[in-house]
Amino acid sequence: MAFNGTWQVYLQENIEEFLRAIYRARVTKGLPDVVAIMEDKSLCLTCFTSGDPSPEVFWMKNDREIVTGGQYNITKDNVGSTITINTVTTEDSGKYSVFARNKHGSETVSVTVSVYKHGETPKQGEVLI
Repeated sequence: MAFNGTWQVYLQENIEEFLRAIYRARVTKGLPDVVAIMEDKSLCLTCFTSGDPSPEVFWMKNDREIVTGGQYNITKDNVGSTITINTVTTEDSGKYSVFARNKHGSETVSVTVSVYKHGETPKQGEVLI
């Protein structure tokens, strides 16, 4: 098959911005806005990420990075990350965020976790898990 004729090629004016929009790190799904849980249970939060190169993923509580150890276990793979909080207490209530970044950009998604003592009633709109 031959392609005869005059060809015109149009280049994206700013190819770097175009690539950054396509390949930047993103948190694509997984986290709800609010989680309510009874104390003494384990909580798993999972998020899915995308980007090229694959993004680095960090978990934070109240804007401070969480590392694996103690009651926290963080796992990562090529599609996302999970944080498990074992035997939650009311001290575990707060804003949890997942931060994904690569050389093209970053994104942060947050969830509010409320831990209730046995016998307490969740706030209106919260569903216990």
